[in-house]
Amino acid sequence: MGSYLFNRLLQFVPTLFVVSIVVFLMVRAIPGDAALVLLGPTAKPGQVEILRQKMGLEEPIWQQYLIWIGGVFRGDLGASAINGFPVAELIRQKLPATVALAIGSMFVALLIAIPMGVIPALRPGSGGARVATFVSGLLMAIPTFWLGVLLVLVVSLRLKWLPPSGYVPFSENPLQSMKQLILPSLTLGAYLSAIFARFLTSSLADVLSEDYVRTATAKGLRERVVIGRHVMRNALIPVVTMLGIQFGGLLGGAVIVEAIFDWPGLGRLLVTSISSRDYAVVQGTILLAASAFLFVNLLTDLTYGLLDPRIRGDE
Repeated sequence: MGSYLFNRLLQFVPTLFVVSIVVFLMVRAIPGDAALVLLGPTAKPGQVEILRQKMGLEEPIWQQYLIWIGGVFRGDLGASAINGFPVAELIRQKLPATVALAIGSMFVALLIAIPMGVIPALRPGSGGARVATFVSGLLMAIPTFWLGVLLVLVVSLRLKWLPPSGYVPFSENPLQSMKQLILPSLTLGAYLSAIFARFLTSSLADVLSEDYVRTATAKGLRERVVIGRHVMRNALIPVVTMLGIQFGGLLGGAVIVEAIFDWPGLGRLLVTSISSRDYAVVQGTILLAASAFLFVNLLTDLTYGLLDPRIRGDE
């Protein structure tokens, strides 16, 4: 397991380096003069020139990158060109809300997806299987923004069960924080649950057709033992892949859901920064999101090794 972990870490570092280059170049490719956008169309040429120099935009592109990546290695992501606030502090303020929404959405998705994916695989053609298939197709077809607005109108405004928007840190008011997390988590988790359910059903169906499962059944093992010991462990490998991809993506922020529920996460910060050409904030936010995505995928690879010893080379 040690060599397996070491090999994955060796792949992680150069990948992150390449990602940093791509992030930097993508931000610089945004159309428009960042200094002019920040100052507005009425700015004088001299003011624009001063701001460009302050932002380092007059330097060659490779030198701008070296200055930025050098600061990243020192833990300095720069400062916002709009208010001079440190980018690292801005991200630190927004990150808890994004992590809370990501975890809440994944919890809701798995809570719905597990029965919705297992029933059609174990009881194909049954009434429960038909219902599960219909619900998963319905959840996959419903647009996320439409479901979010519908939940606000019905659950919050009409029934008054839950608050329609806003965010309170869990450390300040746990109960209120959980109440405000439910609707955004349901909105994101509903669509994800349909994806996970389809993957789980397909994976279970493939594993159930394997010879070792039929052999275990022929030996007289109970169905719950066969499913728990032989089927689920192998069926979870492709599902873990999808879990890692989706969770890593959620850590980058869910822009539409954050806008609907006034959720102060990284997604809204990124959109605002792109529209105002605040390069330092855009670079820092995207780099963090990409790093989180890579890290989650690293954990996913390690989970593969735990689920299947053949993957890590023990057998």
